[in-house]
Amino acid sequence: MARVLGSEAEWRDALQADPALLESVLGAPVESVETEPQVGPYAADLAVSTGGLEALVEIQMGPSDARHLGQVLRYALHGSADLVIWLCDEVAEGDARAVACLNKVLATKVLPVTVHTIRIPTTGEYLQFPRVVEGHEYAMGRGLEVGPATARELAYQRFWRVFVARTNVSGVSIFSSHNPGRQKWIRASLKSGTGLYLRVALASSSVRVGVQVDTGNDELNASLWDELLVRRDVIEDAVEAELEWRAPGRTGVIEARVEGGYSLRPEVGAANAVSVLAQLQKVMAEVLDELPLHVLQPTNRFQATLY
Repeated sequence: MARVLGSEAEWRDALQADPALLESVLGAPVESVETEPQVGPYAADLAVSTGGLEALVEIQMGPSDARHLGQVLRYALHGSADLVIWLCDEVAEGDARAVACLNKVLATKVLPVTVHTIRIPTTGEYLQFPRVVEGHEYAMGRGLEVGPATARELAYQRFWRVFVARTNVSGVSIFSSHNPGRQKWIRASLKSGTGLYLRVALASSSVRVGVQVDTGNDELNASLWDELLVRRDVIEDAVEAELEWRAPGRTGVIEARVEGGYSLRPEVGAANAVSVLAQLQKVMAEVLDELPLHVLQPTNRFQATLY
């Protein structure tokens, strides 16, 4: 890049004039660009906004290094942006691994991007080809071809980023591999094949957290629900929130509603949801150990009724 643009300041000015490279990384049109925004006591190279979300941009000539890794970490810790985009000629493998670890615990995600630059000799112009090395799943837009997300979908995405980061530092491992985007709810299996899930669903000012019974078969749902009812006192005593029990129709749900939602106090909602999840995960692990074997093998039992 240094052979095409002589300095980071020149690259910054080029991106401000034409943010196509950033749009390619984000997957959405850039609506505004600000140079040298303040981030606590620091100044990033650029701040861009798209679809209601904010991103900071750090520009580096040459390959990634420890100094710039430290800078993007400071922006993630001190700023309020949703993303920090780190542009350089080549992202080192070790720096990519470090960012991957950081993204598990930070609400603001870092996207290190390798940018390959080709000069066109006859015109003096150049082409740039970005490759997001880590964190591409956190890009803001749905993609240029389908347009930006709605304000509500973006609020969902913001909430889930905070939620997943909090689960990772709180030991609620059941959602550790999740990268939710703009959906209203997520769930994860308590134990493969049992039809029991931990589920989190969002509302504007609250979050519903609970256990879902969903084996895919009404008869099996009813049998599993009956086993949980026998242990109702044990489950309720283990959770510091009022649980609502809704018997299976297609599925059954045992859930609590906690304060804080995707629109109102999302940080509080994420913290409250993770607290209840930790309690449910612990007590349901104990319950699973006690359930009859035939109830915990719904797939085999359902196949027996078919054949």
